[in-house]
Amino acid sequence: MKKINYLFVALISIALIACKDKKVPDPVVQSNPPVANSGDHSYTFTVNGNEFNNEIVSGTIPKEEAFALYTPTPVSTNKGISFNGSVADKSLTVNFIRKDNALLDLGENNGSGNYEHSVIQLMFTVNGQVYTLESLSGTCTEKSFSIDGSGSMAAINATFSGTFRGGPTGTNDPQEYQVAGEVDVKFIE
Repeated sequence: MKKINYLFVALISIALIACKDKKVPDPVVQSNPPVANSGDHSYTFTVNGNEFNNEIVSGTIPKEEAFALYTPTPVSTNKGISFNGSVADKSLTVNFIRKDNALLDLGENNGSGNYEHSVIQLMFTVNGQVYTLESLSGTCTEKSFSIDGSGSMAAINATFSGTFRGGPTGTNDPQEYQVAGEVDVKFIE
């Protein structure tokens, strides 16, 4: 009987030693190609229409200063990825809506709480004038997407293209613009 006890203790000891050397996996759930997490959040977009002809706006936001929240959307079975970041004279607010593992098309923020499309708002300065543009319609394509182990934070790289409405901030004469771009949001480390 003592030999069985010693054998049992020896096997448990070997198992504990073997488990001790294993690394704990990164608590990230991958979906689609993994998101490269090095560097800061970044975005770039091109604006056309009215006073703009291929106006390129780009920027980076330090990874520690903003994060993307991943959560179910109210009154819907969809999930939302919300990100809001700003640096100096540029701001980006993104509400990507996912359904069946894909981003929904761009639409207008009608304030109703109806989350049936993605919404992007851009604020930027050109030649000293601040502009605010918000999506009306268009497409979003997810290039890569990951959620963390808690299921509450996301990292995403997505492209978008569509019609946006707005213009110089503070004016009541909104105009339509064509905007195409890319957003790359990282995990906070």
